[in-house]
This record gives sequence, C-alpha cells and structure tokens, in this order.
Amino acid sequence: VDLSIGRGEFVALAGPSGAGKTTVAGILLGLVPGYCGRVVVNGGPDLAEIDLDRWRSRIGFVSQDTHLFHGTVEENVTFFDADLAPRVEAALEAASAAGFVRALPLGARTTIGDRGLALSGGERQRVALARALVRAPEFLILDEATSELDAESERAILEAVARLRGRVTVLFVSHREAVLRAADRIVVLEEGRVVEGPGPA
Repeated sequence: VDLSIGRGEFVALAGPSGAGKTTVAGILLGLVPGYCGRVVVNGGPDLAEIDLDRWRSRIGFVSQDTHLFHGTVEENVTFFDADLAPRVEAALEAASAAGFVRALPLGARTTIGDRGLALSGGERQRVALARALVRAPEFLILDEATSELDAESERAILEAVARLRGRVTVLFVSHREAVLRAADRIVVLEEGRVVEGPGPA
C-alpha cells in the first residue's frame, strides 16, 4: 500500500470486504506489529520507532461497535477522566450530540445504562465521537462508524466530521455513499493494494 494523507484532509478509504481497510487503520493506530514497509508521520521517523502511547494520544478513534459503559454521558465521553470534564460540552457540540444530550433528564449527567441502551444507535455513535474528540486529536480514524445507522444519524455524524475539515486529519473507512461524497478524496483498496486515489508521494 502506497498512501499519503495530507494534514487536515478528509480521506475515505473504500473497497470490498477483505481488501485490507481495517488493517490499514490498525497499522496507523499502532495495533498491527511486524508489518513490512514504513509509516512516516510529518516526515519524521517510522511509526515503529516512536512512542506509541504518545502517538495514540494524538488520535481519536470511532469503530462500528460502540463501547459505552453503565455511567453518565459525561463519564462515557471523558472515559472517567475527571480532568476532561470542562471539555465535555464542547466535545458534544463538535460531535452533533449536544442537542439530544440537553434533552435528557439530567443532561450530560444522565445515566445511559449498560452499553448505552438508553440511547439510540445514532446517539450512541455521537457520544463515541464526542469521546474521540474530547482530547482534541490531530488525527481522527473512523472504522465503518456509520455502517449500521439510519440516514439522519449518519448525516449528523458527517456534519460533525465536516466541521473538523482543515483542522483535524480524518481517515474514514466506509463503503457508504454519503461518506464517499463528503470526503475530500476517496482511496480504494483491492486485495491489499491501492487501486485508486493514493494521493501525492
């Protein structure tokens, strides 16, 4: 895979099942050891040579399977880090989640039940997006984050991602037409190779 992503760019990564899309995301997250080749960040050293904890602290990640806990909205956004509490409202706004959270009985202090079952699927994904954004990441990776959502929920997430354009680099793994239309560039993988849209070297 020969792929370049520019700072602040919104790239959609598409392709058939098994093409390697999630593997690419996993490599960028530092979760796939022993890969061949190099991953270079900002012209610096290879990803394998840098502090992965520090690198991951610069990344927000939202997967298809949302993991929420039996706690409040605020606790789920901050991942129980009380130091992040002052940033919760801004993160919810950025994730297009502030409106429905304000309507909850206790707002962001409402308990949402085991796995967030008090919320709809789209609301759970927006809380997960707020969690990814609360630490002000430089790089946001979404892996099929809207694949099981209705059109309205998907639109809300894409509007949130669009507001990040130019400030946060976004890689959105998806086959959904709405995501592909919203992206600055589409990269297509087939059988582990980029066949369209690799970008500048």
